[in-house]
Amino acid sequence: MIKVKILVENTKADKAFKAKHGLSFYIEYNGKSLILDLGADDKFLYNSTLMNVDVSSVEMLILSHNHVDHTGGLDAFCKVNQNAEIYMFGNVNDMYYTKIAKVFNYPISLKCSQITKERITSLTGDHQLNDCAYFIRNSVNEFPKPSLNKALYMRNDGNIKPDTFQHEGILVLIDNNELIIFNSCSHNGVINSIETVKEHFPDKKVRAYIGGFHFCNPISKQHATDEELRDFSNYFLENEIKLFTGHCTGEYSFNYLKTILGNKLNQIYTGLELEV
Repeated sequence: MIKVKILVENTKADKAFKAKHGLSFYIEYNGKSLILDLGADDKFLYNSTLMNVDVSSVEMLILSHNHVDHTGGLDAFCKVNQNAEIYMFGNVNDMYYTKIAKVFNYPISLKCSQITKERITSLTGDHQLNDCAYFIRNSVNEFPKPSLNKALYMRNDGNIKPDTFQHEGILVLIDNNELIIFNSCSHNGVINSIETVKEHFPDKKVRAYIGGFHFCNPISKQHATDEELRDFSNYFLENEIKLFTGHCTGEYSFNYLKTILGNKLNQIYTGLELEV
């Protein structure tokens, strides 16, 4: 089994923890450890102490994509941990935005010092992290992507254009010949991500998918349509994949999906400890 501790998420079940819009996972697997994302600031450090996580000894940091609610704790992490390898897709200086009131482009790229940026390895293609961990790009686009991506943009050739999410990566862990998939925001679509992983590992079964589904815009409070949610759920009625979600999935969308998927769908929150 793989152990997962939710260091940061939008919600919390215990008032002892600090929650904020964002996401951070501590993961133990096959005698190794890594952190996926850091949330929007240094709250992951406070919560890690409560959850008996030694951030200074973590061997690897994976950044799922270049948005500040997942990378805001970078400087804090690097002060505590001087040795971990840090990986992300794309260039650390790329600029990303969310559109507010359909007019103003508000920057949401990672915010950290130049010294911290120099520690980051920017990947351009799929990467094997070790014998049972992989960080890969989405390659399947057959299924719909979240409609709420429409509020997210990138700077390209000096112009502001819709984000293509080429900077988003999928973390895949292999455990007992089964696959556990982590995708913090699933901007390329949960089903596209799963099908991408299945293409890479055709001889292995997907056991679980963990991350946000991007069915909610935290600023406008818009959520995915019922039709979008029904179409999404139909895919999972036909398989045994366990889903663990929160963050950008949104309360409405989670509750709607829960009525259809039942115990296949599980909620994550700050302070939660899982074995998957």
